[in-house]
Amino acid sequence: LYYFLPIFFGMASQSNNLNVPSLYQKCKLDSNYAKYAKENRGGAQLANPPGFTTAALSVSDGGSRETDKHLMAKRAWDIAFGPLKQVPMNLFIMYMAGNSISIFPIMMVCMMLIRPVKALLSVNAVFKSVEKSDDGHMLGEKFVFVLGNIIGIFFALYKCSSMGLLPTHKSDWLAFANMPERMEYAVGVGIFFLLSTSEVGSLSENDAAGNDTFGGSETKANLFPWQVYLTVKEGTAEWKCGGVLIPTKHTKGTNLVLTASECLLYFTAVVKPSSVKVFVGTNELGSGNSVSVEKIMALKNQEIMGFDNIALLKLTQMVDYSDKVQAICLPEQDKETPYGKECYVSGWGLRPHLKKPLTNKLHHARIPVDYAYCAIYRDEYYVFCAGYDQGAKNILMVEDLGGPLMCKEGEKFTLHGLFVFKPAKQKPSHYSAYTKVSSYIKWMRSALSGEAYEAKNLSKM
Repeated sequence: LYYFLPIFFGMASQSNNLNVPSLYQKCKLDSNYAKYAKENRGGAQLANPPGFTTAALSVSDGGSRETDKHLMAKRAWDIAFGPLKQVPMNLFIMYMAGNSISIFPIMMVCMMLIRPVKALLSVNAVFKSVEKSDDGHMLGEKFVFVLGNIIGIFFALYKCSSMGLLPTHKSDWLAFANMPERMEYAVGVGIFFLLSTSEVGSLSENDAAGNDTFGGSETKANLFPWQVYLTVKEGTAEWKCGGVLIPTKHTKGTNLVLTASECLLYFTAVVKPSSVKVFVGTNELGSGNSVSVEKIMALKNQEIMGFDNIALLKLTQMVDYSDKVQAICLPEQDKETPYGKECYVSGWGLRPHLKKPLTNKLHHARIPVDYAYCAIYRDEYYVFCAGYDQGAKNILMVEDLGGPLMCKEGEKFTLHGLFVFKPAKQKPSHYSAYTKVSSYIKWMRSALSGEAYEAKNLSKM
């Protein structure tokens, strides 16, 4: 015991100044104990205790080293796979965070991003405690660790992009771009399908010119013969919206109406066609010819503000063209928004959240299409803005949900936008946001032919 106690308990330096090397972290016998004892006891050779051999000790010591090495390797791989094991939790966090711009979702996404970035900056420090003495590199484990953290950063950046926190679209930089020169179109008409140009979108610009008073100007009879309004009844709820007649392949009439899909939503479900009535050929609410709806083809992507807010209605019967009823021209697919040009809006002020319209008579106003105001909404492919900045007179109150924004091009009027919402800004302003109709021409054609495009694929058409 006199010789073994210092070896067992690491006290050799404090007991008779025994020249014993430092032990491993775990307490165990050293195979050279006899040598140390001989050196420190005057050269006397000590006999092994009964049943003890140094050969057995060396075998045990080698096994312990192999076990330690195996445990260290296992621990290193556990660390390496840690970021990959975190991926399901990150996906759950992304789902729970939603896309609303508020403090808690932003904090959650920031934590998802900061954690893997910090890990990548300290890879060697993370593995220092488990690095093997024989190679000391652990390249495989470090590669898996780095890959897992890169995947985590990818998910975090994807979530930031879906929330609109990254400048990933051209419109994010519109505020720094120069306003394009105002252009007047002398010729050219955007027509949907084969259609007689004499029966679509015709209107005198002098007749359409409105004054800049509150609510715009009262519209003369038959001035906008493509203007319609919809009544929707679902259960005990009832509301009204705006819409426009658009052309078909027939030259004597049409059975298609374009509006905002939000108008046709009851909570989150699209209403039945039998719940919708379309009134045509009138400037006054409560009058006009009522037509039933046969089919509703709607897009609605609520994840990103206002995107895909468009719906196509097929009526149960053709509406013949007359002085009171015409279809408005549609633009070509992906036609550029006429930024800087003054266009027209019309309506009764029909909004689902309002108990009654702002006026029973159709009003209209002339407003400029803005280039940079709606950059906050991130994607000019789907949405654009029109209106006046602070200090202008309020002439936009008459817009209907799903009502038209139309521009004079040559001798025709072309539908460029459908009113969908008024942007929330801290400063006073009179801007409105519109669905960009030219981005959905192919979708309308495919919907009518029975081939449906998913909303997420529209930008790739």
